[in-house]
Amino acid sequence: MTTIPLRERLAFGSPDLSITLLFATVNGWFLYYLVTIVSLPPLWAGIVFAAGRICDALLDPVIGAWTDRFGRKRTIAVGLPIAAAAFIALWAAPLGFENTATQLIAAAAAFLVFTIGYTCVTIPRLGMLPTFATTYDDRSVQAAVDMAFVFCALLIASTLFPAFIGARHDGLLSESRATTWVGVAAVMSVIAVVAYIPFLMKIIEPTRAFARVSPWTTLKSLSATRNAITALAAFAASVIALVSLQSALPFWMEIGVGLQADEQAAVLGTVFAATLVSLRLWVVVCRKRSKVDALRYAAILYLMALALAALVPSNSGMSIVLFGAAILAGAATGGLSVAPWAMIPDIAAAHAARLGQPVEGVSAAVFTMTNKAAVAASILGSAGLLALNVSASFLLVLPAAAAGAVVLLCFSYETHEVGP
Repeated sequence: MTTIPLRERLAFGSPDLSITLLFATVNGWFLYYLVTIVSLPPLWAGIVFAAGRICDALLDPVIGAWTDRFGRKRTIAVGLPIAAAAFIALWAAPLGFENTATQLIAAAAAFLVFTIGYTCVTIPRLGMLPTFATTYDDRSVQAAVDMAFVFCALLIASTLFPAFIGARHDGLLSESRATTWVGVAAVMSVIAVVAYIPFLMKIIEPTRAFARVSPWTTLKSLSATRNAITALAAFAASVIALVSLQSALPFWMEIGVGLQADEQAAVLGTVFAATLVSLRLWVVVCRKRSKVDALRYAAILYLMALALAALVPSNSGMSIVLFGAAILAGAATGGLSVAPWAMIPDIAAAHAARLGQPVEGVSAAVFTMTNKAAVAASILGSAGLLALNVSASFLLVLPAAAAGAVVLLCFSYETHEVGP
Protein backbone atom coordinates (compact mmCIF):
# COMPACT_ATOMS: atom_id res chain seq x y z
CA MET A 1 0.00 0.00 0.00
CA THR A 2 1.41 3.35 -1.02
CA THR A 3 1.96 6.07 1.56
CA ILE A 4 2.64 9.04 -0.72
CA PRO A 5 -0.31 11.08 -2.14
CA LEU A 6 -0.65 11.01 -5.93
CA ARG A 7 -0.27 14.79 -6.24
CA GLU A 8 3.11 14.58 -4.52
CA ARG A 9 4.15 11.67 -6.72
CA LEU A 10 3.23 13.69 -9.81
CA ALA A 11 5.12 16.72 -8.50
CA PHE A 12 8.21 14.62 -7.85
CA GLY A 13 7.93 12.93 -11.26
CA SER A 14 7.28 16.07 -13.31
CA PRO A 15 11.01 16.89 -13.70
CA ASP A 16 11.39 13.70 -15.72
CA LEU A 17 9.36 15.40 -18.44
CA SER A 18 11.89 18.25 -18.38
CA ILE A 19 15.02 16.10 -18.10
CA THR A 20 14.03 13.62 -20.79
CA LEU A 21 12.75 16.30 -23.15
CA LEU A 22 16.15 18.03 -23.16
CA PHE A 23 18.18 14.80 -23.18
CA ALA A 24 16.18 13.07 -25.94
CA THR A 25 15.99 16.16 -28.16
CA VAL A 26 19.75 16.66 -28.01
CA ASN A 27 20.46 12.96 -28.56
CA GLY A 28 18.00 12.66 -31.42
CA TRP A 29 18.39 15.92 -33.32
CA PHE A 30 21.48 17.96 -32.40
CA LEU A 31 23.94 15.99 -34.54
CA TYR A 32 21.48 16.07 -37.44
CA TYR A 33 21.12 19.84 -37.00
CA LEU A 34 24.87 20.50 -36.97
CA VAL A 35 25.51 18.40 -40.08
CA THR A 36 22.40 19.08 -42.16
CA ILE A 37 21.27 22.58 -41.21
CA VAL A 38 24.50 24.27 -40.09
CA SER A 39 26.55 22.26 -42.66
CA LEU A 40 29.40 21.34 -40.35
CA PRO A 41 31.69 18.43 -41.31
CA PRO A 42 30.11 15.20 -39.95
CA LEU A 43 33.29 13.97 -38.26
CA TRP A 44 33.91 17.22 -36.40
CA ALA A 45 30.26 17.57 -35.50
CA GLY A 46 30.40 14.04 -34.11
CA ILE A 47 33.47 14.94 -32.07
CA VAL A 48 31.64 17.95 -30.60
CA PHE A 49 28.71 15.71 -29.68
CA ALA A 50 30.87 12.93 -28.23
CA ALA A 51 33.03 15.38 -26.26
CA GLY A 52 29.92 16.95 -24.79
CA ARG A 53 28.60 13.58 -23.68
CA ILE A 54 31.98 12.59 -22.17
CA CYS A 55 32.09 15.84 -20.18
CA ASP A 56 28.50 15.22 -19.15
CA ALA A 57 29.35 11.78 -17.75
CA LEU A 58 32.54 12.92 -15.99
CA LEU A 59 30.72 15.76 -14.24
CA ASP A 60 28.13 13.42 -12.68
CA PRO A 61 30.07 12.32 -9.56
CA VAL A 62 31.42 15.83 -8.98
CA ILE A 63 27.95 17.39 -9.11
CA GLY A 64 26.62 14.48 -7.05
CA ALA A 65 29.14 15.20 -4.31
CA TRP A 66 28.34 18.91 -4.48
CA THR A 67 24.63 18.24 -3.94
CA ASP A 68 25.34 15.84 -1.07
CA ARG A 69 27.36 18.56 0.63
CA PHE A 70 25.48 21.77 -0.14
CA GLY A 71 21.88 20.73 -0.80
CA ARG A 72 19.85 19.31 -3.66
CA LYS A 73 17.12 21.87 -4.37
CA ARG A 74 19.63 24.70 -4.10
CA THR A 75 21.70 23.08 -6.86
CA ILE A 76 18.61 22.61 -9.03
CA ALA A 77 17.61 26.26 -8.59
CA VAL A 78 21.04 27.31 -9.86
CA GLY A 79 21.23 24.77 -12.67
CA LEU A 80 17.75 25.09 -14.18
CA PRO A 81 18.12 28.57 -15.74
CA ILE A 82 21.60 27.63 -16.97
CA ALA A 83 20.30 24.45 -18.61
CA ALA A 84 17.34 26.25 -20.20
CA ALA A 85 19.40 29.12 -21.63
CA ALA A 86 22.22 26.83 -22.79
CA PHE A 87 19.72 24.51 -24.51
CA ILE A 88 18.67 27.42 -26.73
CA ALA A 89 22.31 28.41 -27.21
CA LEU A 90 23.11 24.91 -28.51
CA TRP A 91 21.12 25.68 -31.64
CA ALA A 92 21.80 29.41 -31.83
CA ALA A 93 25.53 29.71 -31.03
CA PRO A 94 26.92 28.28 -34.31
CA LEU A 95 24.77 30.71 -36.32
CA GLY A 96 26.69 33.73 -35.07
CA PHE A 97 29.80 32.76 -37.04
CA GLU A 98 30.64 31.98 -40.65
CA ASN A 99 33.96 30.22 -40.19
CA THR A 100 33.68 26.46 -39.62
CA ALA A 101 36.27 26.42 -36.85
CA THR A 102 34.53 29.15 -34.83
CA GLN A 103 31.17 27.47 -35.39
CA LEU A 104 32.58 24.25 -33.93
CA ILE A 105 34.07 26.13 -30.96
CA ALA A 106 30.76 27.92 -30.33
CA ALA A 107 28.83 24.64 -30.50
CA ALA A 108 31.30 22.93 -28.15
CA ALA A 109 31.19 25.82 -25.66
CA ALA A 110 27.39 25.84 -25.64
CA PHE A 111 27.36 22.08 -25.16
CA LEU A 112 29.74 22.35 -22.19
CA VAL A 113 27.58 24.99 -20.46
CA PHE A 114 24.45 22.96 -21.19
CA THR A 115 26.16 19.90 -19.70
CA ILE A 116 26.86 21.73 -16.45
CA GLY A 117 23.31 23.02 -16.14
CA TYR A 118 21.74 19.71 -17.17
CA THR A 119 23.77 17.72 -14.66
CA CYS A 120 22.83 20.20 -11.92
CA VAL A 121 19.12 19.51 -12.46
CA THR A 122 19.28 15.73 -12.92
CA ILE A 123 21.62 14.38 -10.24
CA PRO A 124 20.13 16.26 -7.22
CA ARG A 125 16.58 15.22 -8.03
CA LEU A 126 17.59 11.57 -8.43
CA GLY A 127 19.57 11.83 -5.18
CA MET A 128 16.42 12.95 -3.36
CA LEU A 129 14.45 9.86 -4.40
CA PRO A 130 15.64 7.54 -1.56
CA THR A 131 14.41 10.02 1.08
CA PHE A 132 11.22 10.91 -0.81
CA ALA A 133 10.11 7.31 -1.37
CA THR A 134 11.50 5.57 1.68
CA THR A 135 10.11 2.05 1.22
CA TYR A 136 10.88 -0.66 -1.32
CA ASP A 137 7.36 -0.65 -2.81
CA ASP A 138 7.02 3.14 -2.81
CA ARG A 139 10.09 3.37 -5.01
CA SER A 140 8.57 0.96 -7.54
CA VAL A 141 5.42 3.06 -7.74
CA GLN A 142 7.41 6.28 -8.10
CA ALA A 143 9.54 4.72 -10.85
CA ALA A 144 6.35 3.94 -12.80
CA VAL A 145 5.12 7.54 -12.38
CA ASP A 146 8.52 8.81 -13.52
CA MET A 147 8.48 6.52 -16.56
CA ALA A 148 5.07 7.85 -17.61
CA PHE A 149 6.60 11.33 -17.78
CA VAL A 150 9.69 9.93 -19.53
CA PHE A 151 7.74 8.30 -22.35
CA CYS A 152 5.57 11.37 -22.84
CA ALA A 153 8.77 13.41 -23.21
CA LEU A 154 10.21 10.87 -25.65
CA LEU A 155 7.08 11.15 -27.74
CA ILE A 156 7.41 14.94 -27.82
CA ALA A 157 11.12 14.85 -28.65
CA SER A 158 10.86 12.19 -31.36
CA THR A 159 7.68 13.34 -33.11
CA LEU A 160 6.45 16.79 -32.05
CA PHE A 161 9.87 18.49 -32.20
CA PRO A 162 10.31 17.79 -35.95
CA ALA A 163 6.57 18.30 -36.50
CA PHE A 164 6.78 21.84 -35.09
CA ILE A 165 9.68 22.60 -37.44
CA GLY A 166 7.83 21.07 -40.38
CA ALA A 167 4.75 23.16 -39.62
CA ARG A 168 6.81 26.32 -40.13
CA HIS A 169 8.41 25.10 -43.36
CA ASP A 170 7.18 23.56 -46.58
CA GLY A 171 9.43 20.85 -47.94
CA LEU A 172 12.09 18.54 -46.55
CA LEU A 173 13.26 18.89 -42.96
CA SER A 174 16.83 19.22 -44.24
CA GLU A 175 15.82 22.38 -46.11
CA SER A 176 14.30 24.15 -43.11
CA ARG A 177 15.73 27.40 -41.72
CA ALA A 178 18.13 27.30 -38.79
CA THR A 179 16.20 30.11 -37.07
CA THR A 180 13.13 27.87 -37.02
CA TRP A 181 15.08 25.26 -35.07
CA VAL A 182 16.18 27.92 -32.57
CA GLY A 183 12.58 29.06 -32.11
CA VAL A 184 11.29 25.54 -31.51
CA ALA A 185 14.19 24.91 -29.11
CA ALA A 186 13.12 28.00 -27.16
CA VAL A 187 9.59 26.57 -26.86
CA MET A 188 11.02 23.26 -25.63
CA SER A 189 13.15 25.13 -23.11
CA VAL A 190 10.10 26.89 -21.68
CA ILE A 191 8.26 23.56 -21.38
CA ALA A 192 11.28 22.11 -19.55
CA VAL A 193 11.33 24.96 -17.03
CA VAL A 194 7.57 24.83 -16.43
CA ALA A 195 7.73 21.06 -15.87
CA TYR A 196 10.11 21.62 -12.93
CA ILE A 197 7.89 24.15 -11.13
CA PRO A 198 5.62 21.62 -9.31
CA PHE A 199 8.70 19.87 -7.95
CA LEU A 200 10.33 23.07 -6.73
CA MET A 201 7.11 24.32 -5.12
CA LYS A 202 5.75 21.14 -3.52
CA ILE A 203 8.66 18.83 -2.72
CA ILE A 204 10.44 19.60 0.54
CA GLU A 205 14.06 18.61 0.96
CA PRO A 206 14.67 17.06 4.39
CA THR A 207 17.02 18.91 6.71
CA ARG A 208 20.04 16.70 7.24
CA ALA A 209 23.79 16.70 7.78
CA PHE A 210 25.83 17.07 4.62
CA ALA A 211 28.28 14.44 3.41
CA ARG A 212 31.97 14.78 4.24
CA VAL A 213 33.22 11.96 2.01
CA SER A 214 34.98 12.64 -1.30
CA PRO A 215 33.14 11.52 -4.44
CA TRP A 216 36.01 9.23 -5.45
CA THR A 217 36.02 7.48 -2.07
CA THR A 218 32.27 7.02 -2.36
CA LEU A 219 32.59 5.61 -5.88
CA LYS A 220 35.37 3.23 -4.88
CA SER A 221 33.42 1.89 -1.91
CA LEU A 222 30.24 1.25 -3.93
CA SER A 223 31.49 -2.22 -4.88
CA ALA A 224 31.26 -3.28 -1.23
CA THR A 225 27.50 -2.65 -1.10
CA ARG A 226 25.62 -5.86 -1.71
CA ASN A 227 24.44 -6.31 -5.32
CA ALA A 228 25.49 -2.78 -6.32
CA ILE A 229 27.79 -3.87 -9.15
CA THR A 230 25.32 -6.48 -10.40
CA ALA A 231 22.54 -3.88 -10.37
CA LEU A 232 24.78 -1.45 -12.25
CA ALA A 233 25.59 -4.05 -14.92
CA ALA A 234 21.93 -5.06 -15.28
CA PHE A 235 20.98 -1.40 -15.56
CA ALA A 236 23.56 -0.86 -18.34
CA ALA A 237 22.39 -3.96 -20.22
CA SER A 238 18.76 -2.87 -20.02
CA VAL A 239 19.64 0.57 -21.42
CA ILE A 240 21.60 -1.01 -24.28
CA ALA A 241 18.69 -3.35 -25.02
CA LEU A 242 16.23 -0.47 -25.28
CA VAL A 243 18.34 2.20 -26.98
CA SER A 244 19.97 -0.10 -29.54
CA LEU A 245 16.52 -1.22 -30.69
CA GLN A 246 15.27 2.37 -30.70
CA SER A 247 18.16 3.49 -32.93
CA ALA A 248 17.90 0.46 -35.26
CA LEU A 249 14.10 0.28 -35.47
CA PRO A 250 13.56 2.91 -38.21
CA PHE A 251 16.13 1.17 -40.42
CA TRP A 252 14.67 -2.27 -39.71
CA MET A 253 11.12 -1.12 -40.49
CA GLU A 254 12.18 0.58 -43.73
CA ILE A 255 14.77 -1.76 -45.27
CA GLY A 256 13.41 -4.95 -43.76
CA VAL A 257 9.65 -4.71 -43.44
CA GLY A 258 9.21 -2.03 -46.11
CA LEU A 259 7.08 0.43 -44.15
CA GLN A 260 6.32 4.00 -45.21
CA ALA A 261 6.79 6.90 -42.78
CA ASP A 262 3.13 6.99 -41.70
CA GLU A 263 3.11 3.22 -41.21
CA GLN A 264 6.24 3.44 -39.07
CA ALA A 265 4.49 6.05 -36.92
CA ALA A 266 1.61 3.61 -36.35
CA VAL A 267 4.00 0.87 -35.20
CA LEU A 268 5.95 3.22 -32.92
CA GLY A 269 2.67 4.55 -31.52
CA THR A 270 1.66 0.98 -30.67
CA VAL A 271 4.94 0.46 -28.81
CA PHE A 272 4.46 3.71 -26.83
CA ALA A 273 0.85 2.85 -25.97
CA ALA A 274 1.72 -0.67 -24.82
CA THR A 275 4.53 0.71 -22.67
CA LEU A 276 2.32 3.22 -20.89
CA VAL A 277 -0.45 0.66 -20.31
CA SER A 278 2.04 -1.85 -18.87
CA LEU A 279 3.54 0.44 -16.21
CA ARG A 280 0.94 -0.36 -13.57
CA LEU A 281 1.38 -4.09 -14.21
CA TRP A 282 5.11 -3.91 -13.61
CA VAL A 283 4.57 -2.10 -10.31
CA VAL A 284 2.40 -5.02 -9.21
CA VAL A 285 5.06 -7.52 -10.28
CA CYS A 286 7.72 -5.57 -8.34
CA ARG A 287 5.52 -5.60 -5.26
CA LYS A 288 4.29 -9.20 -5.45
CA ARG A 289 7.58 -10.73 -6.56
CA SER A 290 10.61 -8.39 -6.56
CA LYS A 291 12.26 -5.81 -8.76
CA VAL A 292 14.88 -8.26 -9.94
CA ASP A 293 12.15 -10.77 -10.87
CA ALA A 294 10.27 -8.03 -12.74
CA LEU A 295 13.45 -7.15 -14.63
CA ARG A 296 14.05 -10.81 -15.49
CA TYR A 297 10.47 -11.31 -16.73
CA ALA A 298 10.64 -8.11 -18.79
CA ALA A 299 13.91 -9.19 -20.45
CA ILE A 300 12.45 -12.59 -21.34
CA LEU A 301 9.33 -10.92 -22.77
CA TYR A 302 11.62 -8.60 -24.73
CA LEU A 303 13.45 -11.59 -26.22
CA MET A 304 10.10 -13.08 -27.22
CA ALA A 305 9.16 -9.80 -28.94
CA LEU A 306 12.45 -9.72 -30.85
CA ALA A 307 12.04 -13.36 -31.88
CA LEU A 308 8.55 -12.59 -33.18
CA ALA A 309 9.89 -9.53 -35.02
CA ALA A 310 12.58 -11.67 -36.67
CA LEU A 311 9.78 -13.86 -38.11
CA VAL A 312 8.22 -10.92 -39.98
CA PRO A 313 8.86 -11.58 -43.70
CA SER A 314 10.90 -9.06 -45.70
CA ASN A 315 8.89 -6.34 -47.43
CA SER A 316 5.66 -7.73 -45.95
CA GLY A 317 4.39 -4.34 -44.81
CA MET A 318 1.81 -4.03 -42.04
CA SER A 319 0.82 -7.36 -40.50
CA ILE A 320 -0.69 -8.91 -37.39
CA VAL A 321 2.68 -10.46 -36.52
CA LEU A 322 4.35 -7.05 -36.71
CA PHE A 323 1.83 -5.44 -34.37
CA GLY A 324 2.02 -8.44 -32.05
CA ALA A 325 5.77 -7.91 -31.79
CA ALA A 326 5.21 -4.17 -31.20
CA ILE A 327 2.78 -4.85 -28.34
CA LEU A 328 5.13 -7.36 -26.69
CA ALA A 329 8.10 -5.01 -27.13
CA GLY A 330 6.13 -2.12 -25.62
CA ALA A 331 5.04 -4.17 -22.61
CA ALA A 332 8.59 -5.41 -22.07
CA THR A 333 9.93 -1.86 -22.38
CA GLY A 334 7.78 -0.87 -19.41
CA GLY A 335 9.44 -3.51 -17.23
CA LEU A 336 12.94 -2.78 -18.54
CA SER A 337 12.36 0.86 -17.58
CA VAL A 338 10.53 0.64 -14.25
CA ALA A 339 12.49 -2.14 -12.53
CA PRO A 340 16.10 -0.93 -13.01
CA TRP A 341 15.27 2.72 -12.26
CA ALA A 342 13.39 1.61 -9.12
CA MET A 343 16.49 -0.27 -7.99
CA ILE A 344 18.68 2.86 -8.08
CA PRO A 345 17.30 4.45 -4.87
CA ASP A 346 17.51 1.07 -3.12
CA ILE A 347 21.22 0.84 -3.91
CA ALA A 348 21.80 4.51 -3.07
CA ALA A 349 20.04 4.18 0.29
CA ALA A 350 21.92 1.00 1.16
CA HIS A 351 25.24 2.57 0.22
CA ALA A 352 24.52 5.68 2.31
CA ALA A 353 23.51 3.50 5.27
CA ARG A 354 26.70 1.46 5.00
CA LEU A 355 28.92 4.57 4.93
CA GLY A 356 26.83 6.44 7.50
CA GLN A 357 26.89 9.49 5.20
CA PRO A 358 24.20 11.08 2.98
CA VAL A 359 25.95 10.14 -0.29
CA GLU A 360 22.83 9.36 -2.34
CA GLY A 361 23.80 12.00 -4.89
CA VAL A 362 27.12 10.37 -5.77
CA SER A 363 25.56 6.89 -5.69
CA ALA A 364 22.85 7.98 -8.11
CA ALA A 365 25.48 9.68 -10.28
CA VAL A 366 27.13 6.30 -10.89
CA PHE A 367 23.93 5.14 -12.57
CA THR A 368 23.53 8.29 -14.64
CA MET A 369 27.13 7.94 -15.83
CA THR A 370 26.37 4.35 -16.77
CA ASN A 371 23.20 5.43 -18.54
CA LYS A 372 25.08 7.91 -20.73
CA ALA A 373 27.86 5.43 -21.52
CA ALA A 374 25.31 2.74 -22.39
CA VAL A 375 23.41 5.12 -24.68
CA ALA A 376 26.63 5.94 -26.53
CA ALA A 377 27.54 2.25 -26.80
CA SER A 378 24.07 1.42 -28.10
CA ILE A 379 24.13 4.01 -30.86
CA LEU A 380 27.70 3.10 -31.79
CA GLY A 381 26.78 -0.60 -31.94
CA SER A 382 23.77 0.02 -34.18
CA ALA A 383 25.86 2.26 -36.44
CA GLY A 384 28.50 -0.46 -36.68
CA LEU A 385 25.95 -3.06 -37.75
CA LEU A 386 24.58 -0.68 -40.37
CA ALA A 387 28.10 -0.03 -41.67
CA LEU A 388 28.56 -3.77 -42.14
CA ASN A 389 25.49 -3.87 -44.40
CA VAL A 390 23.99 -6.76 -42.45
CA SER A 391 20.51 -8.04 -43.13
CA ALA A 392 17.61 -6.22 -41.50
CA SER A 393 16.90 -9.03 -39.04
CA PHE A 394 20.54 -8.94 -37.88
CA LEU A 395 19.92 -5.42 -36.52
CA LEU A 396 17.98 -7.12 -33.71
CA VAL A 397 21.05 -9.03 -32.51
CA LEU A 398 22.46 -6.28 -30.25
CA PRO A 399 19.23 -5.63 -28.29
CA ALA A 400 18.69 -9.40 -28.03
CA ALA A 401 22.20 -9.94 -26.66
CA ALA A 402 21.73 -7.13 -24.11
CA ALA A 403 18.35 -8.52 -23.00
CA GLY A 404 19.96 -11.95 -22.60
CA ALA A 405 22.66 -10.36 -20.44
CA VAL A 406 19.94 -8.85 -18.23
CA VAL A 407 18.45 -12.31 -17.66
CA LEU A 408 21.83 -13.81 -16.75
CA LEU A 409 22.70 -10.92 -14.42
CA CYS A 410 19.37 -11.19 -12.64
CA PHE A 411 20.14 -14.80 -11.75
CA SER A 412 23.39 -13.70 -10.13
CA TYR A 413 21.64 -11.62 -7.46
CA GLU A 414 21.98 -12.68 -3.85
CA THR A 415 18.95 -13.56 -1.74
CA HIS A 416 18.53 -9.94 -0.66
CA GLU A 417 18.48 -7.50 -3.55
CA VAL A 418 20.25 -4.67 -1.72
CA GLY A 419 21.80 -4.03 1.61
CA PRO A 420 24.96 -2.90 3.37
